[in-house]
Amino acid sequence: TFFLKIAGYSTDVNVSDEVNLTLNYDRAFKKSVNAVASLNEAIKLEDEQSGVIRAKGRATLSSWGQVIEVNLKKMDGKIHVKVSSRPWLLLQIADRGENLLNVERIIKFLKN
Repeated sequence: TFFLKIAGYSTDVNVSDEVNLTLNYDRAFKKSVNAVASLNEAIKLEDEQSGVIRAKGRATLSSWGQVIEVNLKKMDGKIHVKVSSRPWLLLQIADRGENLLNVERIIKFLKN
């Protein structure tokens, strides 16, 4: 994994974070879909049975676009949610924090 120093912070273009939700699975999945939709990116896959939501971010001046993915699993009476965002173009080594921002926004939405 390639790390790039930006403004004193070490950041990776492949970003992920996790959160546990105390909602039932159906509500957690719907909230996750809404969280991804709040980014105004194109949702390409919503598979409630497998617990996968996938979206494609638009190309910007900083990147050729992103692949945003949310995975849900039932664990110990809670719903474990893993959120990840990476460049669409795998060779991309910098994104000005776009993938980090995608993950942070989704996690914040899920926690509220």
